[in-house]
Amino acid sequence: MTAWAERLNTRFRNIRRRHRGEQGRQREDDVRDFLREVLPGRLEIGTGEIAAANGDVSPQMDLIVYDRLHTPLLDGTDSSILVPVEGVYAVIEVASNLSSSKLKEDAEKIRKAKRLRKVGYFQPGETFIKKTVTMWGAEHDHFPVLGFCFGYEGAETDGLRSTVEGLDAAWGIAESVDMACVLTRGCVMNGEPDPGVPVGTLPYRELSACPTPRTARLSTWANPDDPAGLALMHFYLLAGGMLAQAEAEPISMAPYLGA
Repeated sequence: MTAWAERLNTRFRNIRRRHRGEQGRQREDDVRDFLREVLPGRLEIGTGEIAAANGDVSPQMDLIVYDRLHTPLLDGTDSSILVPVEGVYAVIEVASNLSSSKLKEDAEKIRKAKRLRKVGYFQPGETFIKKTVTMWGAEHDHFPVLGFCFGYEGAETDGLRSTVEGLDAAWGIAESVDMACVLTRGCVMNGEPDPGVPVGTLPYRELSACPTPRTARLSTWANPDDPAGLALMHFYLLAGGMLAQAEAEPISMAPYLGA
């Protein structure tokens, strides 16, 4: 993780010296390249929009994690794709500087993506074994869309944690940001606090990228000797660990005929 973190930091410092219009795409591409290296090969990462069978479309998302093997794209170019929501597992918004205001802005995009309904699946026969997914303390018929925020630089994680807690209170944890990472600062993640430990600080039990009614938000701070590597390790092990569990179902495109 340390080598990857330093590579991301170096490349980010280089692209800041380029033309401003190139910065956004390059910083997203660098995070995408990292994820492609470490996530299972059946997962693909692209930039674009997510569509639902009822005609709803998400905002332009920085990174969309979807099932490479089972998801037929609705449209696609070298720079942007349109993905049916049934094949989408997560969205990641990438920022040069993840401030509290930027986090709120990205969280609104994530919320809209999470609200898209997954309905376009082939109906199982009588002998079909149906799997369900438990997330945010509730059971889901299909793997839902997770939402993460990633910043190369940003505000102190305690402040970002407070911002996420405010979103939780306003929207509920299912529509809020699941986890946030600032490469040079640390992460906002989830865990069950030990008795007597102040809320929002380590140590916590059962750390996770996804909140539940039993967990609390907590901040981690970067190690001064290895700031970027520690934050990236937390992000990869927790968010990547959840995405590695995602399973695809056969997608039917028939519901999109009337969209």
